[in-house]
Amino acid sequence: MNPVGRAQVNYVCIFKQQTSREWECVIKEYLSGWLPEGLTMNEKIRFCMKATEEHQLFFIDNINHECYITKLFGDDIV
Repeated sequence: MNPVGRAQVNYVCIFKQQTSREWECVIKEYLSGWLPEGLTMNEKIRFCMKATEEHQLFFIDNINHECYITKLFGDDIV
């Protein structure tokens, strides 16, 4: 998604990615401002992989400028 399109998105859900390369792209596009500073890209990738295990996800709320890690449960899936 281009920068103009990303600026118009109010909510973003980021689920588990399959490869480190995919995580690197997601981090660069969406999560770079939300992850702790001072981490190398490999450390950021490991953090994201761990954070999205077992149906957990990043939820970015661009309206309120907040980012959460949350989880889907079986009752939430329709």
